[in-house]
Parts: sequence; structure tokens; C-alpha cells
Amino acid sequence: MWNRQPGRYTPPHPPGPFKAQPWAGTDQWVISRQLAHPALVSVVDFIDAQHITALPAPRDAGARDYRLEGPLHCRSCRHRHDSCWSHGRPAHHCRQGCAKVVNPLEPILPARPPCGTMSAGGN
Repeated sequence: MWNRQPGRYTPPHPPGPFKAQPWAGTDQWVISRQLAHPALVSVVDFIDAQHITALPAPRDAGARDYRLEGPLHCRSCRHRHDSCWSHGRPAHHCRQGCAKVVNPLEPILPARPPCGTMSAGGN
């Protein structure tokens, strides 16, 4: 099987073009008729594995809504925060592990200073 992750290029923009690779739907997968090597798993096991997710389901079986997922960034390293559920409430923490779990209502510094601003001490 191949072609599960097609490459699509976005139009150039500052700081330059980047390649986005969205997952292809199962209807777009290409299955080779001729095997390139012996199968690692059976077709049945492969299909069963596609229905398994590594993400833990909430204990209450409800969907979690993380409204601040994406715009929050670490104060120390500026990496994006991951969303999690902590003590019955949504929380966010640094992907690099350099900060404690953050209250989503606390103000967070922007990921980068706006373009055209000077750093401290600059002329």
C-alpha cells in the first residue's frame, strides 16, 4: 500500500513555501497488485488496526472541547501547548515539558513578537 500521504504545496508566503501533507482518505489509498515484499501483517489485522486510536477516550465517554488548542504557546520556549484534561477541567502544557500545566484563563505571551518590532536593547 502506498500513496497514503499525498504531498501538496501551499503558495509561497513569508518566510517561504512549506509542504503540507494531509492524510489521504481510505478511498484514495493505492493497493499494489504485485507484492514488493512478504506481508508484515495480514489484511484482516491491518484493517482492524485502522480502527484503533492511541488517544485515550474520556472516562465520561464525552467529546472534549479545547477552545484554546493552537493559539497557546510556552512562555519559556515558545512551542505550542498541548491540550489535556486535568482535575475535571481543560488544561494546556508545553510539548517540550519545560512548563507546568497552565490555566487557560491566564494571559499567555504571543508565540512571536509582531513583525517590525525591535528586541530589547536594539536601536
